[in-house]
Amino acid sequence: MKQILIIDESSLFREYLSSILEQAGDFKAQVALNGFDGIIKIKNSPPDLIIMSMYLSRGGTAEVLRQKKLSPDLVNIPVLLLTHKFNQKQIEEFASYRIDKILVKPIKLELLYSFLSKEFKTNFFIDDTKGSINISVNDHIIFVTVKHGLNIDDLDVFNFKVAELIELFDLNSVKVVVIMNDVQINFSEAVNLVRLFQSITSNEKIKYQNIKVISNVKFIQQFFSTYPEFLGIGIVATLKGAVMMLLDIMEKPIHSKISNFEIAYTVGINDLTEITKNINIAVVSNVAAIIESINTVFQNTSVSIKTYTTINEYIENAEKSFFDIIFLDAEIPDMDVFETINKFKKKNIEKNIALMISAKQRETAWNIFGLGITNYIVKPLKSAEVFRQFLQIVYTNF
Repeated sequence: MKQILIIDESSLFREYLSSILEQAGDFKAQVALNGFDGIIKIKNSPPDLIIMSMYLSRGGTAEVLRQKKLSPDLVNIPVLLLTHKFNQKQIEEFASYRIDKILVKPIKLELLYSFLSKEFKTNFFIDDTKGSINISVNDHIIFVTVKHGLNIDDLDVFNFKVAELIELFDLNSVKVVVIMNDVQINFSEAVNLVRLFQSITSNEKIKYQNIKVISNVKFIQQFFSTYPEFLGIGIVATLKGAVMMLLDIMEKPIHSKISNFEIAYTVGINDLTEITKNINIAVVSNVAAIIESINTVFQNTSVSIKTYTTINEYIENAEKSFFDIIFLDAEIPDMDVFETINKFKKKNIEKNIALMISAKQRETAWNIFGLGITNYIVKPLKSAEVFRQFLQIVYTNF
């Protein structure tokens, strides 16, 4: 039985990785809450592998690696480093320490299994079913978009992703929209569909009547009459219809005063200044109040913000620069939003977009879901919601 020490500040991520490793059969996982805790556990019970975050409080990653290097008994323990963004400069700082592999969060299980297989000569089952599950929160509603098929590995992480977003957005009575139009699924794969909806309904904050499903697939439409345990989940013809139903029963969110640090803590971030050093944000808007609002949200971080007043100006620069997130004003006058997204896709710069919309533009935002843009913020902008969307796109663990 191989002993693996996981050092990460997200409790959900530690739980997820522990469960994945222990399901594999030949691994026993131990966890550490921060750098100091990690150092103690490495010295007291040397593991066969250390999986650790690049950003740790109380000692920090460099100190964990330094302490490990100082001991002849520990120096050769392999290290798998996890980060939200590959930072060449920071990696160079760790060059004198043993680091065997770096994976970017959200980690792809096939990459983790490939590393473990090489390290420990262990075989893993990898589900190669074509499929994806995208999860995002907008308007305090969880949107789940399933494409192609249901992959077991995606289902393994699904519960944790939902739980992380519920914590991040501080959701109480949770509303869920499941979009399953572009799906190929049949009776023999129904077990995975059951598992998906069991995962959703097992969360005590989610009531059956607050789950709406949009699907043009006949089998999925028939599924709910075949499985009476899901009675109460509503099949709705359109995304607009589903969301309007849920918005009608939406509890008014309580806008308590909460700091960016407290919000970031929900995804395991304890040092906003350090972790945001190499993050680049683009703001595409010609409205001074919007630009000022976003600058204010990130004033106590190390992010770099660049502002563009037209779509074409942004496109010209985006081809030369990478942005971790783009706050795009849907009402920018020089180009229709659908034309904009299609132009972005042709230039391969459509990822990581948070669309800023007015309340009357919600339907436009929902229609864009089919183009792969699934994050939006309703204006007037609220600081906490802007920051949560930033974390959802850039720093979530799943």
